[in-house]
Amino acid sequence: MAIPAEKSPAICWFRDDLRLADNPALAAAAESGWLPQLARIPAKHIHAPSELSPLELAGFGVTLGENYPEPIVKHAQAWQRALAAASRMRNT
Repeated sequence: MAIPAEKSPAICWFRDDLRLADNPALAAAAESGWLPQLARIPAKHIHAPSELSPLELAGFGVTLGENYPEPIVKHAQAWQRALAAASRMRNT
């Protein structure tokens, strides 16, 4: 099935909610070149490439903020804020 030229593909997933093995569409997109920035990153790092060192990323052809976006959410900080908010709710 051909993709119309006026439409560009978009793939979204939530960190740690999907693995490439669980998502054939994401795996196929990464392997086929639709996601060239992810094609060389090992599957075990695909959900958090920003956690790799700059040297490791460079080895995979990725530069955060240039050819791959910086993380929007810092998950560890968001988790701590969520725990604190839940604790405040329990104590009210």
